Amino acid sequence: SKNAIEGWTEARAMGVLPYGMFVTIMEPGDCRNWSYADRKRAEAAENDDSPYALKYQAATARIHHDESTGLAPEKIASAVLRAIRRKHPPARVVVASIDQRLALWLHKLLPGNWFYRIITGYYAPKRPPRRNP
Repeated sequence: SKNAIEGWTEARAMGVLPYGMFVTIMEPGDCRNWSYADRKRAEAAENDDSPYALKYQAATARIHHDESTGLAPEKIASAVLRAIRRKHPPARVVVASIDQRLALWLHKLLPGNWFYRIITGYYAPKRPPRRNP
């Protein structure tokens, strides 16, 4: 998982720092990589009779939209090169859109359940507008 890689990387960074070596965690946001066609899918959730169908379809549509309008791969590559070329690279480099950076800050600042509700709402199916009686 991404969390496991992050923890392992932080441990490596602490282990090699006394030897003058640096480790940088690169955190790219959504990138226009056109991987949607190759993505593994939960086929059972794609069936309209699945209790997960609406949520699954809404979440994957949002992910597809975010990736297709994400950062250019060249922008992320440029940030990697800048970090590599620094004499003392930072421990962490975030290359993301402003809304994704905001999500990182909210994750740190808000109680977990509040943040989970915000993210769940972001990926949830959109409700039709209410009609006044």
